Amino acid sequence: MAVEFRVLGEPAVRVDGEFVAVRGARQQTILGILLIEANRLVAGKDLLEQAWTAGSLPSRPANALQTQLTLLRRTLAPLDGVTITWQSTGYLLTVDESAVDLHLFRKLVAEARAVGTDTAAEDLFERALGLWHGEPFGSLDLPWLNALRATLERERYAAQLDFNDVRLRLGRLAAALPSLADLRSAHPFDERLAAQSLLALARSGRRDEALLAYEQLAERLAEQFGADPGPALRELSLRIREADPTPTDPTPTDPTPTERSLSRPFLTDPAPTGSAGISRALSDPVTGQSAEQRIPRQLPAAPVTFAGRVGELARLTALLDRQAETGSTVVISAIGGAGGVGKTWLALRWAYEHLDRFPDGQLWVNLRGFDPSGEPMSAEVAIQTLLNGLGVTPAQVPDQLAAQIGLYRSLVADKRMLILFDNAANATQVIPLLPGGPACTVLVTSRDRLTGLVSAHGAHPLSLDVLSGQEARALLANRLGAQRLAEEPDAVAELLERCAGLPLALSIVAGYALSYPEFRLSVLAGQLRDETTRLAGFDEDPVTGVRAVLSWSYRALTAEHAEALGLLGLAPGPDIGVPAAASLLGRGVEETIMLLRGLERVSLITQYCQSRYRIHDLIRLYAAERAARDLAEDLTRQALTRLLDFAVHAALLADQTISPTRQLIDLGQLDARAQPQSFGDKQAAADWFDVEHAGLLAMQRLAVRRGWHARVWQLAWLLTTFQRWRGYLSESVACCRAALAAALALDDPAAQALAHRILGAALSRSGDNAEALDHHLLALAAAERTGDLVAQAHTHHTIAHTWELLGDNDKALVHATEALRRYQTIGERNWEAQALNAVGWYCAQLDRYDQAHASCTAALELFRRDSMREGEAATLDSLGYLARRTGAHTEALAYYQQALDLRHDLGNAVAEADTLDHLGETWLALGDRERARTSWAAAETMFREQHRTAARERVQRSLERLADKP
Repeated sequence: MAVEFRVLGEPAVRVDGEFVAVRGARQQTILGILLIEANRLVAGKDLLEQAWTAGSLPSRPANALQTQLTLLRRTLAPLDGVTITWQSTGYLLTVDESAVDLHLFRKLVAEARAVGTDTAAEDLFERALGLWHGEPFGSLDLPWLNALRATLERERYAAQLDFNDVRLRLGRLAAALPSLADLRSAHPFDERLAAQSLLALARSGRRDEALLAYEQLAERLAEQFGADPGPALRELSLRIREADPTPTDPTPTDPTPTERSLSRPFLTDPAPTGSAGISRALSDPVTGQSAEQRIPRQLPAAPVTFAGRVGELARLTALLDRQAETGSTVVISAIGGAGGVGKTWLALRWAYEHLDRFPDGQLWVNLRGFDPSGEPMSAEVAIQTLLNGLGVTPAQVPDQLAAQIGLYRSLVADKRMLILFDNAANATQVIPLLPGGPACTVLVTSRDRLTGLVSAHGAHPLSLDVLSGQEARALLANRLGAQRLAEEPDAVAELLERCAGLPLALSIVAGYALSYPEFRLSVLAGQLRDETTRLAGFDEDPVTGVRAVLSWSYRALTAEHAEALGLLGLAPGPDIGVPAAASLLGRGVEETIMLLRGLERVSLITQYCQSRYRIHDLIRLYAAERAARDLAEDLTRQALTRLLDFAVHAALLADQTISPTRQLIDLGQLDARAQPQSFGDKQAAADWFDVEHAGLLAMQRLAVRRGWHARVWQLAWLLTTFQRWRGYLSESVACCRAALAAALALDDPAAQALAHRILGAALSRSGDNAEALDHHLLALAAAERTGDLVAQAHTHHTIAHTWELLGDNDKALVHATEALRRYQTIGERNWEAQALNAVGWYCAQLDRYDQAHASCTAALELFRRDSMREGEAATLDSLGYLARRTGAHTEALAYYQQALDLRHDLGNAVAEADTLDHLGETWLALGDRERARTSWAAAETMFREQHRTAARERVQRSLERLADKP
């Protein structure tokens, strides 16, 4: 019986080529969700939230879900090897993943990228792409599917591009050209695709068509973005123009990193960081390059509107040339000036003109120094951002800020990179982020004069004033065309006067003029004149032109756009994504996109990357002022409530995706107009947290200001796993302190217990174990008052770990035992296994070997029964330690080898390095010095990659002792 499940198109089930009817959109949706998570447990709550929208939940949701699953089971019952079963907390669809087109597609693409020959790769790509039969999930209409569809379409497109490269290398030009033409119409500005198309045309003898296609692309880029084709594409066009018969292949863009495990076993992974090493976990699935070999290119898009600044651009270039000649020190240029004067535009324009001078990449961090929230980016978050840009995983990030800074400086020490720190508050914020070596170039923009950088670090100040009249006119001409300006010289002169030489004001005026080509410029000038007159005497801003232009442009908006801009001005955080914006505005995704695009057309917001929007801080301030004046308090309160509803529900789903066994909390009903969001895998959830982290922190501060206490502690809880994984120590402590204050204000003992517990854990990670223990004990007392056995068990578990860190294994064992007893009572089997392993570990530390062996063996049985491989590996490592302590070295060797294999397969490089260290000690005890040396040498390499200095030095001493005693 040949069974096929389709989701890459209309959902369908086929058996031996015949379709099996799955009746009703609800059953199709539930089956689709289970197929996405094939052979993985899906919580019943997740099925409910994804199969029914918030406004359509039945009165008895659990019964409705069971009914649909019963019907679905009946439909699938005749299929061999396909079952849906309930397991503890959720539903499991057991199926051969190769029978599911989505999983087969991903498998074939991965094989194609790894296979050694292009001929084999061509066949695999062709089979993979042939599995697509239309839009993923067809006509199913649920909001969360939009994000998943977009993800899958990106995967398909990436595979198509790789397939094109293979066909070009094989010379399959006739087959490639029609597909390339179709793709070009859908992706007209993708330069990798453009390069493939040019190559195919040139190699087919259609050189003139290739050059014409290049010219057309260059014109469209200039018209739409004010940019030129990239250097690789320009070089390719020159080679074609020079009739090079074999122009080089286009350089592939960096692919999406492979999924990395976010979980971490308790006790047997003593390193303070995450779970993957540089060499393997960040290996590029296409090129095999490590993160250190990939080049970051983080600069935002080049400014569309730019003119003048010839002298300033020349000064920046002269500094770079001087450094190239002497190589004595890092070049730091501090670009200062008032808000809206074009500091960032200048920095980006110069950067894009000199990309070839920075072959090792470009890093960019918006330090949010003058953000209306008053919360500049902390040094810890900035360093994390830089390390992420350099490809460093959580497993490699040291705990302490000083060590993080040292790692960052080591990674960029000899690299010719550009590092742009945008919107700095002051020199103090920037100084910890400066690289140490002379190879990098640093640009800093700020409204502050940054005298500390100039005096102490040799920065070269560059102060920007407003544009000259000629430069301002050139900027308008670049956007509107010289002909339109020439037709109305008086109106242009007035517009220039009203904008006062400020690029931001000029950009907004140009945006409106482009959006309303039927309006004469004299009409726009008259409207702006009236607004300027109205504001005369009331404008306290240092930059009067911006306020006048903003007032005029705001009044020109439709009511819907004005309301949207006002609400966006109130939204916390440095930027906003489309789903969050839809929730804020209380509109559907498509309608929201149209509103955002309307505001973008008139230059009031900027889409700085796909589906994410940013507002200049001056515009944000003005928008917030207008919202306070023009929008009803009920409307703004409801909008912000919806935004927080979206944030906590999305964070809950992301958190559960990262850590499925975490305790669930009740968030209440999701507002019907808030847009839900879901995540296909751990990497997608982690990526969402990475993007939204600053915004979620800002939302928690908003909830504190508004007195929305429940949302304060809920956000802290939902951020805990991600912040621990990413190493956000100070942010985690601050979040948890706010959570505790909110829980106390609510007089909610359950929330207080949780807040004390997470604050204790955050303090413990920060090294303050004494205060951590105080909060853990308060958490335990609160959980005991409410009789919450789950909270009691979790708290005893964390107290045990804290006592271990404080050096008291007796007390650690007492609390681990109490945790175990409660987990067994409530039937939490995963946590029961974790607690059994913990009890065994502490017993081994206290030389209670029989009890330790019994406890760890029981843990291993539970982990294996439920296929919890991380826990299995941790317990095997514990059993290896126990066997070694009791002299059973051959037995220890077997346990450690099994643990090593599991950890290698799981990509848990930190734990793998520890197990290699243990293996070295075991081989030495068995008298095999050569294998001990091999194990320790491998461990030393991994410890070095993970920047675990103490562990590396310990292993080095072991290797030295081996060398001293042959």
